Amino acid sequence: MEQIIITPMETNKDLAESFVIATVRNSYGIYAQRTIIRLIEATQSLLEGYKIGDCVKYQIDSNLWGERSIRMPISAILAEGDKSNYTEAKKQLKSLVQIPLEYEDDKQWFVVPLLSMVKFDKVNGDAIIKVQPEVWQAILDFSKGWRRFELDKALKLKSTYSIRLYQLLSGQESPISYNLVSLKKMLGVEKKYDRPINFINRVIIPAKEELDKVSPYTFDFRPILERKSNKGRAGITGITFFPLYQPKNRDKALAEKEDLHHLGKKYPGVATIPASVENYMIHSLEFTRKGLENNKETILQGYTHIDNFENFLRKLAGPSRNAKNRQGYILNAIRGELKEKGIKVN
Repeated sequence: MEQIIITPMETNKDLAESFVIATVRNSYGIYAQRTIIRLIEATQSLLEGYKIGDCVKYQIDSNLWGERSIRMPISAILAEGDKSNYTEAKKQLKSLVQIPLEYEDDKQWFVVPLLSMVKFDKVNGDAIIKVQPEVWQAILDFSKGWRRFELDKALKLKSTYSIRLYQLLSGQESPISYNLVSLKKMLGVEKKYDRPINFINRVIIPAKEELDKVSPYTFDFRPILERKSNKGRAGITGITFFPLYQPKNRDKALAEKEDLHHLGKKYPGVATIPASVENYMIHSLEFTRKGLENNKETILQGYTHIDNFENFLRKLAGPSRNAKNRQGYILNAIRGELKEKGIKVN
């Protein structure tokens, strides 16, 4: 059995949520939502050099079958200003054991419970959650896309709808449309609000109002109207969201770090590998941080000169799995593409 203890090093950070996790049916409450956020934080921090935010200490155990057990203070999953509502917390975490995670790619399909066990250690004040290896894999699978969000902001939001919409829209620049059925399912209200206008008034508008006040990303929206026949009024069949960035609510240190990534693309002398590229290459393409640093110039050339570089990397995810040297396969593919464009490879 492997055991790793992660201690606090950062007070805030950007997390990348796999689209596989982001689109899981979400009918659970604020405590369950915070548990998922903490699970994402622990999982990614383990791979990123044991850096943990918000002064939370984690103990991560793994057994021979790949099941992970994560121990953290119960206070880490309780809402701000409410550090004793264990009854409601237990009720909501119980729901996570009953929610299925369904995953499918070109090689496999599976359904497993999001959490396989939840336990409160009342003596030490800790929560212990267990996840199957398939869930761990899904959290780190960015091949279907991901959403980046700020840990501290997500933890401080009071509405589960606000959290989900923040996670879905954070970092986005283009409008995103959802049909009403899919959106209600993602927000866990598919059995509520038969009238679309009630769904908008009681879910979408209150979430927007909270995000307007405190979030780096909020949104405008427009209902999608469609007539079922030539007669009658058009009905609401979906919603188009228009992401809005609010710099005043962004963590200054994280914003400066992000600006360096953009500056590096324009001025290679101060270049660093963009966080989104770095996360994908570590979590989905199995690069190490040393491997990224040793091949930094090639990766940055690819990012600078290959259109939609992240999509280019995604297309290499499948073919590279069977390569004897996966990193070498990917780096050679980048160099080959650069040569085709007439770019001199460093």
